[in-house]
Amino acid sequence: MIDQPILLAITLMLIVSAVHAAARLAALRPILNILPTPFWCYFLPMLGTAAGWLPTASPLYTGISTYLLPACLTLLLLGTDLRAIARLGPHALTAMLTGSLGILLGAQVSLTLLHPWLPDDAWMGFGALSGSWIGGSANMLAIREALAIPDTIFAPLIVVDASLTYTWMGVLIAGARMQHRWDRWVGANEWTDTTSSSEMASLHQPASHTQRLHPASAIAGALLLAVGIAWISGSVGRLLPSQSGLLSPSTWTILLVTTISLILSLTPVARLATEDVTRIGYWLLFLIVASVGARASLTAIIKTPIWLAVGCLWIATHATILLTVGKLCRLPLFLLATASQANIGGPASAPIVAAVYRPQLASVGLLMALLGNLLGTYLGLLSAHLCRFTNAWLR
Repeated sequence: MIDQPILLAITLMLIVSAVHAAARLAALRPILNILPTPFWCYFLPMLGTAAGWLPTASPLYTGISTYLLPACLTLLLLGTDLRAIARLGPHALTAMLTGSLGILLGAQVSLTLLHPWLPDDAWMGFGALSGSWIGGSANMLAIREALAIPDTIFAPLIVVDASLTYTWMGVLIAGARMQHRWDRWVGANEWTDTTSSSEMASLHQPASHTQRLHPASAIAGALLLAVGIAWISGSVGRLLPSQSGLLSPSTWTILLVTTISLILSLTPVARLATEDVTRIGYWLLFLIVASVGARASLTAIIKTPIWLAVGCLWIATHATILLTVGKLCRLPLFLLATASQANIGGPASAPIVAAVYRPQLASVGLLMALLGNLLGTYLGLLSAHLCRFTNAWLR
């Protein structure tokens, strides 16, 4: 068994690097389109633990979650273009926020109807999955750390997240054939005809000033900043009041890191968020996923069927709310489908769905997904505690 921290860290890094390398192979792309990179970064270490090659507990795992996750969040959030998101306009923002509301309400509906078959602490899992389906994997891991979600709850969520996200993406892509019929039915043509496609398509342009920084300087500066924010947030978080089940030092740390990073994204400090820095942030994110997977038990996957039922009911509720508001507000199907995938799928897949409906407006999907990234942790924690209260009332 590999139990030395240094050797264990090298092993996890090799696993993440191997998954990244496999993702670039055309022969494996169909598999990774169904079960994406985060799933394999989680599942392979879990297999290693089941085989006895990796330990189920190690100080390294705790250190990665405690210290690496806050720094990773800064690297991923620092480049968020809040001004571009604000310029999306009221129709796109309405669609995106309605999709997020649908996720919050979908959690309540699925918990209410299926609670007899769920464990008492399932509300934590609802919070984590809410974070993922509003923001993305980083939000999901942030909520896991903030709530100290046990692996027995978290492990099935990885499978549900990976499988249903891309199944739903296929449904949305198939729905592109219905967009003209939907737009005529709700009277959305007037809005689409008067909207400047070129203006919408130019909303997300890489900031030119980021190119003025030397790559090595930007990476070094961003890493130092990330470590500093993580240390300050952790120190302040331990001083803030805690309440069992609601707020803990970890919760405060995650909230502070998220808020400080988003505030700094409005300042010249955002110049540090180059493509290389973002790439490092995602690599660290997958390393965190791998460390979480190594702690998980393969037997927890047995609980996946009930969580799959939860997920299907959850997404159905989300879709119903989105379509209802779309009808009332006369929103085109392009915005509804893009907003749905921006919530559930995140930045990697939302532009793909947007491009299927309107090829020139793929960037709108990316901006919607970025909005989900900045809201995911806040709304995911809110969803967790709403589900906690609902769970207590039902029982």
